[in-house]
Amino acid sequence: MGASVLLHDLLENLLEWVREEGVPVQASALQAAKEVAAQPFPSYNPGVPGRAIRSLLHAVEVPVLVLCDEVQSLFLPTLGGELDKPGSEYIRDCFMKYLLVHGPRTMLWCITGSSMSQTWISIAEMPPNGFTVITSAYTIALPATSSPDHLSLVMEDLREELLPREVYPLLLQLCPPSVALLTVMATEWLDVGAQEDVKGFVRHVLTTKLMEESMKEWRVGLAGLPLAQRLAVLDLASVGVGAPDVALHTGLRRFLIPHMEKTANGRWYLRDPYQRQIVRLMMHEDGTLRDSWSEDEFSASLEQQDSGWTLLRLGETADYLLGPMAGNRWRGKKLPDGTSEFREELQSEWNSRSLTWYSAEKNRRDMDSHLAMLVFYLRLGRNMLVHMKPWDAKSNTLLDVGVIEALPSVLDKPIVGFYGDAYKALRALVSNTVKEAKAEAEAKDTEKD
Repeated sequence: MGASVLLHDLLENLLEWVREEGVPVQASALQAAKEVAAQPFPSYNPGVPGRAIRSLLHAVEVPVLVLCDEVQSLFLPTLGGELDKPGSEYIRDCFMKYLLVHGPRTMLWCITGSSMSQTWISIAEMPPNGFTVITSAYTIALPATSSPDHLSLVMEDLREELLPREVYPLLLQLCPPSVALLTVMATEWLDVGAQEDVKGFVRHVLTTKLMEESMKEWRVGLAGLPLAQRLAVLDLASVGVGAPDVALHTGLRRFLIPHMEKTANGRWYLRDPYQRQIVRLMMHEDGTLRDSWSEDEFSASLEQQDSGWTLLRLGETADYLLGPMAGNRWRGKKLPDGTSEFREELQSEWNSRSLTWYSAEKNRRDMDSHLAMLVFYLRLGRNMLVHMKPWDAKSNTLLDVGVIEALPSVLDKPIVGFYGDAYKALRALVSNTVKEAKAEAEAKDTEKD
């Protein structure tokens, strides 16, 4: 529907709210709004229902909290299946900005939606005209994911609520760290008859519901942005690459700020492994948006897949900076910024279960041999992963979680903590280092082939 029809429907909904809830409204404004709504053929000019809505809201005689859900739909009216561009500009620049800036002082707006990325982009693009809306909006940023303890507590509540039916514990283990998704997954698993193949059920849910919701959030906002913006979002999920502050659209940055971290070298990264993997699944490497997924892509959890990406880049970068050929490569040259931090991460946390061992001077001589073996293992792990899905699209080999879990298990460290440390180490490097390491590793792959 075009902007005029969309606003006409909104006017009718407001009149229904006034009637059913008995909201006190000035009689003249109420009558004028009814006359506009009663027109058999709504005006092609969106300003007609738009002005009627503004007058009606100003005429409300009591304080009101307005919850405007799915607000992105207001900013994206369609006409004949295509975006009504003039209508969308009217709604954004005139209708919504007026209500947010000059609306009744007895009315508080709470804006929510399933595509808040697009909403923030629209707010950022409202013309200032003396008042910039985006600098005056208060954000309630809910965590993107929940802690294991929180999820366990929710699982206990679900077990009690769904009695006498039993919720299989493996659901908690396989579900991404989302309370909403865990609730939906547990309920649906019971509704379909508590399937024995829990892993298959989880893969199906992730392939359908999770990616559908993720695309609903992201596609609307990203599809209308230049390719460079989509690539910048992809860089936020790329280990050791990141994106500079200026690379992101103002509205997109405002949407993502609660979920990002900034490193000392001034680049931004998505904080959460679950969110990073969602972004990777949504886009191809060239920045084009995907529209379908196979269940094979969910043979491992999203966190395990993110760890696989970290191990891949870690193996390449460790070999590039510290491997057998590194001495020749860096002889007479200054090592890239961040290399000392990278080396420290490798040595002080991953080569021994006890950090005390490293503090002893007499053990320093053994460091190089431990480091050499570690770098060699990391490169071997990388070489295995690069021939599995998703890195090798033609391969019939699915992601082997054992490759990802091997080193953390040997060092007796949780996989999330282990690869979290690795991710921080890679972020300490300048972005070109990781890119150069990746390029060199791929060149070696080509030589072997």
